[in-house]
Amino acid sequence: MDFELNEEQVLLRDTVSRFLSDNAPFEKRQAIIDTHPGYSPEHWQTLADLGVLALPFTEQSGGLGGGAIDTMLVMEQMGRTLLTGPYVATVLLAGKLLEQAETGEGSLEDVIDGTRKLAFAYAERAAGYDIAGTMLHAVRGSDGYELNGEKCAVFHADSADDLVVLARTSGEAGDAKGLSLFIVSPSTDGVQIAAYPTQDGNRAADVFFDGAVIPVSGLMGEEGDAYDVVEGVLDYAAAAVVAEATGIMWAVYELTLEYMKTRTQFGAVLGSFQALQHRMVDVYMMCEMAQSMAYEAAAACDNGNPQQRRQAVSAAKSLVGRYGRKVGQEGIQLHGGIGMTLEFPVGHYFKRLCMIDASFGDIAWHEARYADDEGTKPQDLSTTLSKSSPN
Repeated sequence: MDFELNEEQVLLRDTVSRFLSDNAPFEKRQAIIDTHPGYSPEHWQTLADLGVLALPFTEQSGGLGGGAIDTMLVMEQMGRTLLTGPYVATVLLAGKLLEQAETGEGSLEDVIDGTRKLAFAYAERAAGYDIAGTMLHAVRGSDGYELNGEKCAVFHADSADDLVVLARTSGEAGDAKGLSLFIVSPSTDGVQIAAYPTQDGNRAADVFFDGAVIPVSGLMGEEGDAYDVVEGVLDYAAAAVVAEATGIMWAVYELTLEYMKTRTQFGAVLGSFQALQHRMVDVYMMCEMAQSMAYEAAAACDNGNPQQRRQAVSAAKSLVGRYGRKVGQEGIQLHGGIGMTLEFPVGHYFKRLCMIDASFGDIAWHEARYADDEGTKPQDLSTTLSKSSPN
């Protein structure tokens, strides 16, 4: 696979990198996440002005027609600076669903210009990572659809202008058929939002629906036929956070390498100890492997083959889950006590890596899905991929 970037992609990467490094350094991060909505509205508007919010949408929808590779470049830079905000929630999840549902001309304009934030309410505790396990019911009545049930861990729901909600209009838990999407205002009677901060500095909420009535016009796409489009969008988002994780891993590697060049112990700099050099080589190789898998997952999201997309995303998510945790642990250990302090970034990077591992399917879930597609037993994909890689 050719991983060479074209001129436009290099320009995109460098533009986003320069903006984030100049305006969102780690030193300003804590003050931003300590205040509602947990991210900088000014940064969000600048991302809109730069075209980053428009990037993954088609030109017919008012976007720039970028692919998953372009999204990967943006997410990698966001990972390097630990940027908080609803980019995944608004653009890559709810925005992509809104686009594919074709709910009306111009419906994405206010998302692209930064004035409308969205959140995707799909996860349920009993369902785990399996969207077919959805049990929030939407029953058709004379006034529209009545929603009853709850969703958990809805990213940035407390700052969203609208929610995109996955609900069951027919069938039983475990059925892929019978799932539908609705656009719901958080101010609708019968909707309650319980928000909380997450360990990585972002925000999420549990959303409760108690007799909330949604007009028929709130139905997105065809009733009962949302499974495939939701699975595709969740895979797209999973590939994006894999790319974010690679940016974090490289940042941890560079921070640790710089620290080892200056920190002295037993009268010598840490970087002079051969055992620690070997550990840093292992970290570097894990970063390289993760980045290669991020490219492959992004490319698979663009090629239009659902099985190849599922396998590539699951392989990448599993490997990055294992390698990301290992890189974060090495970064903290090699920094010693300072690595555990809130004032130093490496611990915050590690928290975000752990959160990424738990989002859109963890290691075990993706290894099981990969095995289901292959017709084999679940296995440690990072070990398998390492064994198949050239020495």
